[in-house]
Amino acid sequence: MQADLYGRGYLMFFVDRLNVILGPGTEWLLAICIPASIGMALAWPKERRLVLRIWLFLLLPFLAILLGHSILWWKGWKASLGLLRVLATGAPFAMAFVAFTLGAVGRNLLSTMSARMAVSALAGVLFFTCTYPMVLNLQPQPVLPDAQEAFLSEAGDDALKMEADHPRVLIFDPQIFLHTGLDMFDPRRVQRYPDHRDPQGTLGLREGDLLVWDANFRATTGVERGIDTLLSNGRFRVIQMKVPKERWMGLGGQPMEVWFMERRDTRYERNTIPLYPLPPDGGAKYVRLDTMQCPVPRSSVLCFAANEFPLDWGRVTD
Repeated sequence: MQADLYGRGYLMFFVDRLNVILGPGTEWLLAICIPASIGMALAWPKERRLVLRIWLFLLLPFLAILLGHSILWWKGWKASLGLLRVLATGAPFAMAFVAFTLGAVGRNLLSTMSARMAVSALAGVLFFTCTYPMVLNLQPQPVLPDAQEAFLSEAGDDALKMEADHPRVLIFDPQIFLHTGLDMFDPRRVQRYPDHRDPQGTLGLREGDLLVWDANFRATTGVERGIDTLLSNGRFRVIQMKVPKERWMGLGGQPMEVWFMERRDTRYERNTIPLYPLPPDGGAKYVRLDTMQCPVPRSSVLCFAANEFPLDWGRVTD
């Protein structure tokens, strides 16, 4: 199922976040300009051709992009992944529609250039005064690194220490890669994309190469190989595994983890030892204890508090 790989959300996910996508207050201008453009076409017939053009080439493309990504995220069909930046292609269309509509209305209402300039300056000052507090509320200043950025920076520092000991690296997270200082277009040191067709299931990596796998790797690359599949491959030696202090979910619902692994021709066997006895019909080789609700406290149910991190215990042996 693609939704299991890429994740999914509700249909109005992007609509509810238009203030972030377009900027605080700008979504209200868009809502005002849509009926204003219709009224302009009715009041001033000479502007009907302009209204037709800005609807056809600006507003409708923006609405199509918004609708398309909303359906993709609702159905879990890749491409959107719940990322607000996917609407970056549509935001310029919306802003241009607002600018053309307001300009045409002002041109018809105000007869002199001086009046137009004065009203434009006043409107700009009022808009900035009203929206600046919204901007600060949305993004306090100065901008400080959040927990996610700090964790990825630490992972990047670890990757920097390891990359010199490996002929090539495969790192998909851009922030982790940035810390290595490598040239992403240098094929001698960097493998930019995983090889989906590698028959050995090692993503096209060669002996000694470094793989830095993160929780977003599977969803963003489309590789149908989660961390469990890579670990059970037998050709990756785990160097280090990092988890954040505060848990968050990566794309596709994968808990955030970063694994540093070396591609080896020698096969490795991975054994996982559960911290609680297996059931009589057990045989599970991998156990993850996650936060769960305890409807009825019982001694036979192992539960974690809401603020406790999921427990993952394993051992890799040669």
